[in-house]
Amino acid sequence: MKTLSTIFLFLLSFLYLNNAYASTDTLTVTGSGNTGIDITTTKTNLSVSSFTLKNSSGTNQNFQVSMTSQNGGLKNSNAATKGGVSATYLKGFTMSFTISAGSALVNSGPLDTTTIGTTKTLFFTATEGGSPGLTGSLKFSITGTPAAQLYSGTYTDVLTFEAKNLTTTINPLVTKTLIISAAVINDTITLTITPTASASNLPLTSTQSALNVGSVNITANCQNGYLLMASSTNSGNLVNTSVATPGANDKISYSLSFAATPLTLTTTPTTFSTVSNATMYSSSSFLGNLTMGYSGVNNGSKTAGSYQDVITFTLQSQ
Repeated sequence: MKTLSTIFLFLLSFLYLNNAYASTDTLTVTGSGNTGIDITTTKTNLSVSSFTLKNSSGTNQNFQVSMTSQNGGLKNSNAATKGGVSATYLKGFTMSFTISAGSALVNSGPLDTTTIGTTKTLFFTATEGGSPGLTGSLKFSITGTPAAQLYSGTYTDVLTFEAKNLTTTINPLVTKTLIISAAVINDTITLTITPTASASNLPLTSTQSALNVGSVNITANCQNGYLLMASSTNSGNLVNTSVATPGANDKISYSLSFAATPLTLTTTPTTFSTVSNATMYSSSSFLGNLTMGYSGVNNGSKTAGSYQDVITFTLQSQ
């Protein structure tokens, strides 16, 4: 009888221990506000997802949560085909955790995605808060950047959260992912031509070879760069505006150069500058001066009047 009793107690003990380790950990990450984020303005502790971690045993468990970033920040979807990741293709951000049920929260961030990248990094440790489990909110922070200083396109990242049960170490790791995406950055192209005082008061009686008549500034963030074109109402001639049908004595031919490169002046827009994404400017940038050349005319060699031409500049994304 003693032998049977011992075996019976052993079996009960074995079954009890098995049941004690039969609990499971469940991690739920439910995104809300994690897509379409406006990254042109600064965001501080923007709630992007709820977070729930609990153990089925009904007893409080201690958990360690780690995080990785697939892209090391919000990466432009075209980065791979445009020569790799650069500052204008990648926007770093930070993540933090705010607890609502649970305790003993330690190291709740913020974690910088550009720093951790794909390296699994401790995010926080905390203890379950009874039946609700360990619950809280994942918070997103970023320093805004004007749209013109970011290449156009869609910026995304995928965060992976891994939870490890420190109380019941036999339980397997549980993981969940969260997609973070920004609102689409559209093409922004702005052209500014700033004339000098000479542009409206040309010294026609004296010969000019490189008279500065204006400067060109551009803001552009288009993926494939842009084309800069020019056309001339009078095909490269200053024409007497007081004459209905101008003749040879009512015209003064001239040349126009951009950054010392001669422009072809016709009534049809002609490209004089092509900028690819490799060399494009992602913020307002001074590109060069417009300089003018012509032969001086003697008084009496041309009909009296006001001479002018209109140059139209066109900026077009590629």
